[in-house]
Amino acid sequence: MPGIAARTLTALAGLLAAVAPVALAGCAGQGGDDLSKVTYPRTVVPPAGQQPGADSGRLSAEGLRLIDPCGLLDPAVLAEFGVPDDNVGQDFDGCRNYMSDAGGASLNLSVRVGDPLTSSDVDKASEPIGEFLARTTTVEGACFVTLVMDGVDPPVGVTVQSGYQTADPCPAARAVAADAARRLPTTAPVRQPVSASLLPLDPCTLPGALPGTAVPRAASPDAFGLHQCSWRNPDGAELELEFGYRDDPARQPAPPAPEPVDLGGGVTGHQVRTEQTFPQCKLSWLHLAGGAGEGEVVDIEVRDIRDTGLDVCGAAVTFAKGLLPKLPT
Repeated sequence: MPGIAARTLTALAGLLAAVAPVALAGCAGQGGDDLSKVTYPRTVVPPAGQQPGADSGRLSAEGLRLIDPCGLLDPAVLAEFGVPDDNVGQDFDGCRNYMSDAGGASLNLSVRVGDPLTSSDVDKASEPIGEFLARTTTVEGACFVTLVMDGVDPPVGVTVQSGYQTADPCPAARAVAADAARRLPTTAPVRQPVSASLLPLDPCTLPGALPGTAVPRAASPDAFGLHQCSWRNPDGAELELEFGYRDDPARQPAPPAPEPVDLGGGVTGHQVRTEQTFPQCKLSWLHLAGGAGEGEVVDIEVRDIRDTGLDVCGAAVTFAKGLLPKLPT
């Protein structure tokens, strides 16, 4: 489907970026800001004796949303391969450490909790790492080890990426993945978000019937990872909702400059309409301010893939106004 295809290309671009450590240095936020400012109170849940599976609350979608990805990059494990730098959070689900090996060469490691997986990805995961099945893939200078979380429907992964031009990048990625596999079911740090946070919310269930109001005949929700959901209708229109931690949309660099939209209740959205291969509109607003112009953000995007004449920005605003009362305050 066109929406899924577009997201797949975006995800692939993110994976290939690990091969180019210099390019990655500016990816912490939409404007290149350092997301080390992302902070949540952390706690370690005592071991509960649970094993990976659908009955493990930690490994459900609800549990994985709260896992602190930076807690899966243990400095002691990284130190086996060189000199770690500080862990830096990336959006809700990611963390990276741009470290160096013993000789000073760049060795970059990152982890993403809730990586979207296709059925083919799951089928090809045949390597046991701890109690999980995993898949290792490589491109030149990069290695990706994905642990399959099959207690989530659809399944997601916890993916460790390493970028290393000097030698084989996979030993470091496998070591971090093995440490994550050991701690995920019991002792990996979890975040305790404030009551107004978007972090624990399921974007597929929160809106209820609202997608069909904005985009007529919208079908059942299609989850993409832990914080993104989309709805499509038979005419080729698609509505997508995503929660994340990033730059305040009001600071989005031009072109095109975002247009302010009054959504009511004192909330100002920032709307960008484009017409490239098809009409699309992105509407975003800052839900909960963080630091340095960043915070928790709601993103809504509507695409009229078959160019049926749908008012894409009107649909986005309709959906946003219905969604706002459902968000925590």
